[in-house]
Amino acid sequence: MPFTCRYRCHYNAATMLLRLPQRAATAFLVSMVFALPLACRSTVTTFPNQLRDASGNAILLDDVEAIVNDAELTEDEKREQLRELGIEDEELIDALLTL
Repeated sequence: MPFTCRYRCHYNAATMLLRLPQRAATAFLVSMVFALPLACRSTVTTFPNQLRDASGNAILLDDVEAIVNDAELTEDEKREQLRELGIEDEELIDALLTL
């Protein structure tokens, strides 16, 4: 049984688009071309207790992960690079290195 409200709707969106006047269909397609990148853009999420370096920039987990997973670095070199990244808490550094 089709969905009914005031009129029976038998058309999907593509069929409805084809039934619009040429100008309305063109305007709709152009607006979707401009709206899609805005809807799909990536955003950076901030957290209230986010780690920050000395200059106030956020420390990204991708940067930490790259250091921790670098097989060419010794544990002491990893510790030093984490400190240079802005992580000063030794317990946090220990926890990151044990992951």
